[in-house]
Amino acid sequence: MTVMTLNLVEKQPAAMRRIIGKHLAVPRWQDTCDYYNQMMERERLTVCFHAQLKQRHATMRFEEMNDVERERLVCAIDELRGAFSKRRQVGASEYAYISF
Repeated sequence: MTVMTLNLVEKQPAAMRRIIGKHLAVPRWQDTCDYYNQMMERERLTVCFHAQLKQRHATMRFEEMNDVERERLVCAIDELRGAFSKRRQVGASEYAYISF
């Protein structure tokens, strides 16, 4: 799924932004908060480092950060997800992925 950055949303027509806000923003916001807040601190440190944030961000909750910091974290998580997914890199089936 594509990362919904503020820059991308601002380029959308007003009607599209309303639909995104009504149907996607709240569920995705809550899912993102839950995902980040449930990460272990060492995982948060890795993501914060990749997002070029300070070490103190690893101890903060997602809701406590400003919009720029949250956007950087979401982009970093998306980049790391793509980089470390062996299945995506080699195009392996479920069976082959599990047997690695």
